[in-house]
Amino acid sequence: MLHFTKGVQILRERLTGVDLRTKISDFTVRTVLMLAMTAHLMGESEVAQKHMEGIRTIMDLRGGLRLFESQKILIELFRWDLGLALQNNTTPIFFRDTFLEPLTPFPTIFNPTPSQTNNPQLHLDPTLKTTFHVLQNFCTLINTSITETPQRRLTPDIMPSTLSSVMYRLLQLPFPPNSNNETFRLGLLTFCHHTFLQWQDKTLPFVFFPASYQPHLLSFMGQCQQHPDDAGEDEGEDSLELILWLLMVGILALPPLPAFQGTDLWLRGCLREWLERVGIRTWGELREIMKRFLWVDLMHDFAGEGVFGDVLKV
Repeated sequence: MLHFTKGVQILRERLTGVDLRTKISDFTVRTVLMLAMTAHLMGESEVAQKHMEGIRTIMDLRGGLRLFESQKILIELFRWDLGLALQNNTTPIFFRDTFLEPLTPFPTIFNPTPSQTNNPQLHLDPTLKTTFHVLQNFCTLINTSITETPQRRLTPDIMPSTLSSVMYRLLQLPFPPNSNNETFRLGLLTFCHHTFLQWQDKTLPFVFFPASYQPHLLSFMGQCQQHPDDAGEDEGEDSLELILWLLMVGILALPPLPAFQGTDLWLRGCLREWLERVGIRTWGELREIMKRFLWVDLMHDFAGEGVFGDVLKV
């Protein structure tokens, strides 16, 4: 509370000055962002949103996101903008008008390879498919950069450009409810939420996640159960493996809060059922499937193996 009061005092002093550069400086942006974060953690979502709108105004006065140089601040701005939007089911403050503020292009380093582009087994919307492949290549880069000796240094813009190009694009992709595209979009969004928004000490629980994710999973699993012979052998196997990945990602993304306990138990029960259905008996087998989709070893291996062990115990 002391930090919050001090932040308000500092902000008031800076905004009452006559120097425009001071009012829209990086320090002012960081101060307002701190107030937004504090308000959110205190349960004041509306206040947090107003602070974020203030940041939007500052960014406009500075000429937009493209002229903002601090990659560290950009990451935090995107994280909290997206986190608040997902939690409150609101529109993010950035990239609202893609004509005035075009979506960030995918990092060229993650452009889909010919083998990915020509994969006939992913019957998805082209933009959704490209987004998936970009995330696949992002995971590959992160995984290999950690195991290489010496470790590869990632450029500072990799994280904010991947975060913004993928998540804001996913939020704006319209698909019919309970369609395969929408189910996969929610899966990608859930993975991104867990990977990009929760890997620091501050977490932003996606409270609308159970209400949207669970029914789509039910619909997709129902389709696979009712029409197992409609798909070819490879496509049917892909669908089963996709279900395992969607269930695991959902479990990992859920915050350990009482409000999510029912959803967590349901996801774990479904995972146990589909592990038996697919015939997965070891963590190595399941991990291999996870890595065919999206998986960051450093973030997900320990937690994923723990989930697998817990599920088998029941």
